[in-house]
Amino acid sequence: MCTALWSCRPGAGHPVEKWHDERDKIEEISLVSIDEELPPLHSLVHMLTLGDTLIIMDNKSQDRLFHAYDVNKNKYIGSFGKFGNGPGEMAYIGGIYLDDKGILYGLNTAQMKLQGVDVKMALKDEEYKAFQKTRLDESGYLVLFSSPHFINDSTVICSLFTNDASEFVTHVGKFNPNNGATSVVDSIPSAGNGRSLIAVAPDKDLIVETSMLEDRIRLFDMDGKLSRTIYGPDYGDKDKTGISCFSDPIIAGDRIYVNYNGEHAGTRTMGTDIIVMDLDGKYLKTLRFDAPLGAMIYHEKSNRLYLSTEGEPQFGYLQLD
Repeated sequence: MCTALWSCRPGAGHPVEKWHDERDKIEEISLVSIDEELPPLHSLVHMLTLGDTLIIMDNKSQDRLFHAYDVNKNKYIGSFGKFGNGPGEMAYIGGIYLDDKGILYGLNTAQMKLQGVDVKMALKDEEYKAFQKTRLDESGYLVLFSSPHFINDSTVICSLFTNDASEFVTHVGKFNPNNGATSVVDSIPSAGNGRSLIAVAPDKDLIVETSMLEDRIRLFDMDGKLSRTIYGPDYGDKDKTGISCFSDPIIAGDRIYVNYNGEHAGTRTMGTDIIVMDLDGKYLKTLRFDAPLGAMIYHEKSNRLYLSTEGEPQFGYLQLD
């Protein structure tokens, strides 16, 4: 059972909940493969959905970075995003997201510029060239972002990494794609605790932040107000110091899904478990796979989780209840 606690850190006056039960409700799960419909791809990809199109980013490719798959037709429909450093080409891309017009944006981390691709136009025209949207504002200190979520034309909620006095600090932050400006949403940075990733659901007034190096999850509203911090059973365990914890949180319907590793990164980079919680962060069950998991994305219309793995199948989906 969970016990409500009060703590001066993090966030004086905020309720803090701590799990006392083990994550022991295990379901062994298999994926429905879509490998036969896809071209050969590397592991550790990123994924997005645009309507009924699943977009897979293979950032190890030296040809086309993005590959499109029609969920309804179970069919590969093309590739785009020519790799390279020339005009209209893309390389060193991270922090990808889609806006409400079907433009895919990605941060060129080598040149600190935001590049864009109109997905429909790129799939129709093999010669389509990516365009530059803006450059990141690097005044004062280096800024990088990850797990971005489009809100409107001037606001992207993201996990924001700042290099402050030679130490990376993670915040829940905002990025303005029009001028490259960044700002911090929360006032409780994760200094010394590694990077964090987020999931955002504006319709539920919810931001979920998961630590990559600690068994800890924080829930915020869309204004950045911390509602609770949830500590898992591995939190504070000295034997678990430095383990790889959470990655790829997503919000799907009335559930939070997040990949959990629990092993040292040198032993296994990605986990085989997906922790399932309700929107208050209460543990419900663990979905266990027979191969380490990579990217995960939710397709609302089919109520499916699409996943990549480091095993067989490499790509597939899980039909949710």
